[in-house]
Amino acid sequence: MSRFDFDSVIKYARNDFLISGCGILIEQYRPTFEKISVLQVNDDGVETHIEQEIKTDEFVETVYVDPKNFLADSQKVGVWEECTWIARKIEMTKKEVLKQFGDDFADEIKDYSSADDEDEFKKSTDVYEIWDKKSQTTYYLCKDIKSRFLKISDDTLKIVGFFPVPKPIFATTANDSLIPVPDYQEIKPLLKELDGVTERMRLVQKALKISGAYDNSFPELVNILNADTSLGA
Repeated sequence: MSRFDFDSVIKYARNDFLISGCGILIEQYRPTFEKISVLQVNDDGVETHIEQEIKTDEFVETVYVDPKNFLADSQKVGVWEECTWIARKIEMTKKEVLKQFGDDFADEIKDYSSADDEDEFKKSTDVYEIWDKKSQTTYYLCKDIKSRFLKISDDTLKIVGFFPVPKPIFATTANDSLIPVPDYQEIKPLLKELDGVTERMRLVQKALKISGAYDNSFPELVNILNADTSLGA
């Protein structure tokens, strides 16, 4: 946890829970690879150097997910444990898409109405990371590339439950829907009623008027209600 701000990530999910009724986090595996040259000797005794990639470091990072970028088969299942797929929308530039998934998508992702390639690849696009529990497969789909997936990955992480997402923090839900009702929405009628009562009390207090009489032989009594005055025997 020293590699990222875990407390802030949890607070972001908590804030979403309080406002929208759903807080979501995802666990991401972050390996680091390094290319090294390895000496190999074939059967004829000829030495050759080949380049290999080895893993030099790894850690798991907890990442915040905005609920508006999270999808699930919420219309077919009633409880989280019955979900068969989830997805996350990731906004990336087209240049980032090519860097992560390969330059062979360049012709498909490009908008040919744009005259400048450099400006074109700076534009944003949406990439969907889809986790399908039934097939134990992860799919990467880009809205600007309609003919094929960016990538299809088998279950290499072997996570219990397959999904890299812990069960989201849900507010009130029914057993036939994953769509939560925020706590504020539940008590909104009561808050509205309380606000009305408070406003009526304010208006009543504003309308109150105190009238009285005093002995004019004691002129100091004229302002007795406006001054910090204490009466004593």
